[in-house]
Amino acid sequence: MAYVKTGCYWPNNPVTWNRAVTGNYATAANAAAASWSSSTDVNMTMSYSSNLKASSKNKGADGYDGYAVWNCPILNVTISAEWWFNTHYTTGMAVNKLRAIAVHEFGHTLGLNHVTSNKQMMYKCPACVYNTNGFYTPQDDDKKGMNAIY
Repeated sequence: MAYVKTGCYWPNNPVTWNRAVTGNYATAANAAAASWSSSTDVNMTMSYSSNLKASSKNKGADGYDGYAVWNCPILNVTISAEWWFNTHYTTGMAVNKLRAIAVHEFGHTLGLNHVTSNKQMMYKCPACVYNTNGFYTPQDDDKKGMNAIY
């Protein structure tokens, strides 16, 4: 097993998400959600009233292209989550690199944690996975982990 779970999961499948981004960020987020839906047992649908939000924020030069936070206080059931692109680094970035970041951050909010292999999207640096391997969709162990959750 090369995947790591956070211990949290959404109680309903499909999982709805709120797209609070535009332009290339929206393109990347849409493609990332579609990647998880088409390659795993989790199904994602976009809704502007969801408790899972994809957004963008300028968090400054902190070394991170993206972030994710999730709230699962009782029985590991996620009740809210947000992930975002750090625009300090991602402004002007190629769509497929943005997509790699979105796949990774969605992975966190859906229940996956970091792994040690830079051949998986859940590696601590998704932009590095893209730069090194050209990957921007969930890889085999990412998919196995998601399927173990949903």
